[in-house]
Amino acid sequence: YKSGEADPRGDDGCSIVEATQALGCAISVNLAVQVKREIGQIWADTEASPYTDIFNDRLGSSQVWRVVLIMRAVDDELHRLKSSGVPRAEAVSAHMNRVILHMVHLDPTVVERIQTQADDKEVVEAAKAAVEPIYRKVSGYLELLHASDYLAVFCKNTAKCEAVVNYALNGQIGGGEQGSFWDNLQPVT
Repeated sequence: YKSGEADPRGDDGCSIVEATQALGCAISVNLAVQVKREIGQIWADTEASPYTDIFNDRLGSSQVWRVVLIMRAVDDELHRLKSSGVPRAEAVSAHMNRVILHMVHLDPTVVERIQTQADDKEVVEAAKAAVEPIYRKVSGYLELLHASDYLAVFCKNTAKCEAVVNYALNGQIGGGEQGSFWDNLQPVT
């Protein structure tokens, strides 16, 4: 990142905003909500959490690039799904995108591809395949329990988003997450 320099496009790289969003969503639902709600607060103090939760000595450029590729693939799939027949499809695609991205990182096939050190293309394909089932679960949950909620506000509420994640992953209300982005990383040497 260099101040004043144009953001790279496509395969040339990613911006600090993209990297922060992608990494935050890979790490936790709390950070997924924070990158959606107030990404600037993450950079407010580069010596403290949440910045150091995302950018630390265990993180390498290949991990950053992989999560950015996953985020781009998920965003493409959500763009495709916004014209699907599910209730509030466009709003779910736009507002729940970072929570859905977080859930993609918890998908067993995606986790397995990452743990077996599959190439980026295989990981991205697994992520793309995970999007629609997660999207439909999130949409169903929102229609069932939050049909009248304004999703632009809902997606910025950590407790509500944690409940969505738990329901989509475990089929129940309450409880916690499984897995961790950092479980799959080694310190950079």
